[in-house]
Amino acid sequence: MLNTASKTTATFAATLNLLSSMPTAVISANEAIHYLHHLVSAVPVILATIAPRR
Repeated sequence: MLNTASKTTATFAATLNLLSSMPTAVISANEAIHYLHHLVSAVPVILATIAPRR
C-alpha cells in the first residue's frame, strides 16, 4: 500500500484494517471460550471473554 498510495491514504487504510481486526479478535475469543465452556461447564463465558489478563 505504501508504494502505490500516498502516506495519508495508506495510514487511513491501515487504521481501517486495524479497526476491522479488533472485532474479529473479540469474536474469536468469545467462540473459544464457548468451546471451553462446553468442555468445562464451570468456566463462565462472559467473564472469561472480557476478563483482563493479570
